[in-house]
Amino acid sequence: MKRIKKHSGFAIIEAFIALTVGTIFLGSVVSTWYYSSKVWREENTQFNLRLDVEKAMERIKNDVRLSDSNGILFYPQNSATYSAVSLPRGTTDANGYLTFSGGAISWDQTIIYHIYTENGLSQLRRSIFNSYNASSAARQVQLEDLVANGSDANATTMILLSSNTTTLEITPQTATFDGYASSVSRSGSTSFGSARLTAGNHQVRFEVTGKNTSSSGYGIGMDSITLNPSGGPQEAEALLPLYASSGASGTAQDMSSYGASWGGNYQVHFPASAVGHYMTFETNYDQWLESNFSNMTYSNALTTGTNPYVTLSSRQTQGLSPSWTAGAQTGEIGVMNDPSAVGQTVRTVIAGAFIMRSGQMMRLKFTAATDAALTIDAATFGPRAAGADAASLVLLYFDNAPVLAGDTDPEGSTASPGANSSVTIPAGYHVWTNWFIYTVTAPSAVDYVASAYVSSGSASVWTTSPPTTQSYRVDGNHAATVTGWDLLPGYATNTATCAVTELATWQDSGTATSQVYDTKMTAPVFNQISWSSSLPTGATITMRVRASANADMSGATAWSAIVGSLISPASLSGVANQRYVQFQATLQAAAPYTLFPTLDDVKITWPGQTAIVELSGYYTRGPDYGIFKVLIDGAQPTRGLEIKLSASGSQQDRTFNFSSTSEVKAMNTGR
Repeated sequence: MKRIKKHSGFAIIEAFIALTVGTIFLGSVVSTWYYSSKVWREENTQFNLRLDVEKAMERIKNDVRLSDSNGILFYPQNSATYSAVSLPRGTTDANGYLTFSGGAISWDQTIIYHIYTENGLSQLRRSIFNSYNASSAARQVQLEDLVANGSDANATTMILLSSNTTTLEITPQTATFDGYASSVSRSGSTSFGSARLTAGNHQVRFEVTGKNTSSSGYGIGMDSITLNPSGGPQEAEALLPLYASSGASGTAQDMSSYGASWGGNYQVHFPASAVGHYMTFETNYDQWLESNFSNMTYSNALTTGTNPYVTLSSRQTQGLSPSWTAGAQTGEIGVMNDPSAVGQTVRTVIAGAFIMRSGQMMRLKFTAATDAALTIDAATFGPRAAGADAASLVLLYFDNAPVLAGDTDPEGSTASPGANSSVTIPAGYHVWTNWFIYTVTAPSAVDYVASAYVSSGSASVWTTSPPTTQSYRVDGNHAATVTGWDLLPGYATNTATCAVTELATWQDSGTATSQVYDTKMTAPVFNQISWSSSLPTGATITMRVRASANADMSGATAWSAIVGSLISPASLSGVANQRYVQFQATLQAAAPYTLFPTLDDVKITWPGQTAIVELSGYYTRGPDYGIFKVLIDGAQPTRGLEIKLSASGSQQDRTFNFSSTSEVKAMNTGR
């Protein structure tokens, strides 16, 4: 049998096939490696670019926060967006705290961020000068030279970012306010940014920059402004007259018809008619300007008026709480109708022990029966002598209309002498006499008598139990008879008051005590207090001020121990230099009490600490209002810096870009 011999190895065709497959596989591996390597390099370029930009941005933000916005300078000057910035910087001590000199931060370094191109690469550089020139002009030259030359022999410069193209864009944030709205309304609290203020007067200017295309005018409406810290809201109308203006005049405008939103119901309206028109207020840093008198406490005083002011409470208001009532004196046993006094004069005793309120004016209430009218032809009032006799008598007048029981009593006439000495009171009604000047204390050691001649009808009477003498009666009209009543015809005692049911008093002085105000300073040095007032002849307003280290005013001087001032302005040099402050006004009227003193716009001033102060306020929107900006002492306040840092990098034929944008504010105030 013939054997077939087998040979090992590949045939030529098999070898070519294997080689082809291997080549394809190797190509695939190499291609995958190349692509992966390219992607990795691109991603690495992007990552490093992003990391460098973010790290540089954090360094810039940190330096800005630790700086003082009042010392920041920009390049190029007079540009909307800047490419370089110079920052004041203070060094820290061994404990990591900024060093101070004279109570202020020691700015002893200057840091400059700038862009410089070298060897075809655009670089973000950070240069540190270990000195700080107080002259802004000198620092501006320093900034411009560094931008031009890239470095300075007196500075340490480091490159934070280097790329094909590196850009730094710095935009100080300033604000404008668009006052247009289809209907009149008050804005919410709106901030215009911050500025560094020193103690003393400052000018705040509102200037028209344009108008909304839908607006029919360029007007400005100003409700109030606030300086923080410590200055509270200041009503714009209380800052009139304007320090300066252009194109128009600012006037106080009543806004009460638009609702209760506006502080004090008023705004300052500036009817500007073109771009560039402005109005300027002058205000003190720092001060408390109280013109709305919120959270006040009162004694016989109140805040009133559309544009609020403080005055004495009215006779009607004080009279809401009777000083004496027949019911209280008789024990409130009951009221009855009594027609038995017709043709008689009834003299009712008003016991001084039952008089609850003192006063310098008074009036009496006479009440008819519920089933019949009452006619009084004559009435008098005076101190009781003995029995039914009087020491002296005042003739009473009835110039007021009768009032139905339960209805509100009007303030009533103060005519003296009045026109009518007699009155008919319908059934179920009462009538008040005219107010008359008469001083009475509460409780009084003196008893009084009120006499009335009843010509017809029926009176309301209060009776006592057990019976005690409450009144005396005689026949005929003897209301004006002072003494000798017990000798007159028909003389008799009675256990009821008759017709006279209440006595109301009005006090000619009152006090208004302010809220407690926080100056936000540990030891403010108070300068003076000033106020505006209207003083009828003989009237006075006395102002007192006290301070405390505690918000509840514990430890403050008692009001009674403070010598007040009658003249505005008044020095506050005797007031303790403590954080919380409060004032009290005593208003004193003078006879004949036809006009009352009024108090408005109380201002307490003290030197504010030099600090970064935020200006905010409430403004008016309307169909004819424009767009405006604010300047403080000629400079526009800033709300911070908008910083944009961009860089680009290349990887072979691709270019990558990355940008970071941030808003940052210098947080140090210099103190």
